[in-house]
Amino acid sequence: PDIAELRELRELRGIQRGPPKSASSFARVQSTVWEIVWAEQAQSAMFFVTMFVVGIGTTLVEGLVFLFWTEELGASNFLCGLSVLVTVSLEIPLFHYSETLLTVFNHHTLIVLGGLSYVLRVVCYTLFADPWWILAVEPLHGVTFAFVQLGAVHYAATLAPEGLETSTQGLATTARSIGSISGTFVGGIVMQHFGSIVLYRGAALLVLVSVSLYGLLSARHSEARAAAEASR
Repeated sequence: PDIAELRELRELRGIQRGPPKSASSFARVQSTVWEIVWAEQAQSAMFFVTMFVVGIGTTLVEGLVFLFWTEELGASNFLCGLSVLVTVSLEIPLFHYSETLLTVFNHHTLIVLGGLSYVLRVVCYTLFADPWWILAVEPLHGVTFAFVQLGAVHYAATLAPEGLETSTQGLATTARSIGSISGTFVGGIVMQHFGSIVLYRGAALLVLVSVSLYGLLSARHSEARAAAEASR
C-alpha cells in the first residue's frame, strides 16, 4: 500500500478505537460527580457548597486562631492549650448521643445549627477584650463539629444514587477538604493585610449566608416533597 492508504488505515483504526481512555475516564468522573451533586437539584448542590464553606470556616479556627488570640488578644500559651480541652468537652458527649440527636433533629437542621454555632463563636472572638472569655464559647466548637458531621454523613447517605454511596461520602469530604486548603491560603492573606477582625467576621458572614440558603432550600424541598406525597 502507498503512503495515502497507510494514513487512511491509521485514521480508520483511530475511529474504531474511540477516544483515548483518559478522556473517557474523565468523562465518566464528570458524569458521576454531576449525578451526585444534582441528585436533588439545587438543594443537593447547595449542600456541597455548604460543605466547602464550612471547610473554609473550620480551618480558619483550627489553623490561624491561636495567632489572633496571642498577638491581638494577649492570650497565653496556657490558655490556648486549655481551650483545646474545653473544645472537646462537648464534642464527645454529642457524638455519644448521635442517635438521639438524629431523632430530635433531621440532618438538614443539624447542619444549619452547626453553622450557626460557628457564626456565634467566631463573632464572639472579635468582641472579647479579655481572652479568658474565649473559654465560654469554645464548647460551641463541639456543636459545630458534631452537628455538621452527623448531618452531612446522614444526608449524603440519603442523597446518594444507587451504587454511588461511597462516592457521595467521598465527594462531601473532598468539598470540605478543598475548603480547608482554600481557607488556609486566603485566610492568611486576609489576616496579614486586613486583620483578624475582618477575617473572622467575614468568615462568620460567609457561613451564615451559606447555611441560611441551605436551610431555605431544604425547607422548600421538604414542602414540595410533602405536597407531592399528599397528592398521590
